[in-house]
Amino acid sequence: IKHNVLKETISKALWKKLENTYASKLLTNLCFKMKLYQLKMAMRGDFHDQINKFSQLVSQLLNANDKLSDEEQVLLLLASLPMSFKALVQMLLVGISTLNLDEVAATLRENERMIRTENVDDEHNAIAVVESERGRNHSRRHDDPRGRSKSQLHPQ
Repeated sequence: IKHNVLKETISKALWKKLENTYASKLLTNLCFKMKLYQLKMAMRGDFHDQINKFSQLVSQLLNANDKLSDEEQVLLLLASLPMSFKALVQMLLVGISTLNLDEVAATLRENERMIRTENVDDEHNAIAVVESERGRNHSRRHDDPRGRSKSQLHPQ
């Protein structure tokens, strides 16, 4: 660092040189873009966490005066989703002429809500089946000696 700024004698020029060298907006923007392009949701990850991470990175880029078109944001969001979303992503890309981030995010949230509702219904059905199987087995025949206790088989 010292060798890079050794020639500067005025503090404002020194600060400007340091800022240009080490606090480059271009570098900051590239780091945010790298994070955004590398963002991937885990296979069983939480969709709302994914949307929040995505929105945070986009906000950081926009705050750093970088520009991302709405269409580019939609494509990056869709690309960050796991393969389990593949059919929905394909339907969105084919079915929509213009990609609007708010509409796509709303569709994805609704899909996630529907899946969660189905999973809850499946869990309730599984619990009901287990509970009904726990009950007493009423299908035994009363004249079958295997179904009776020993005290009933051998009267005293």
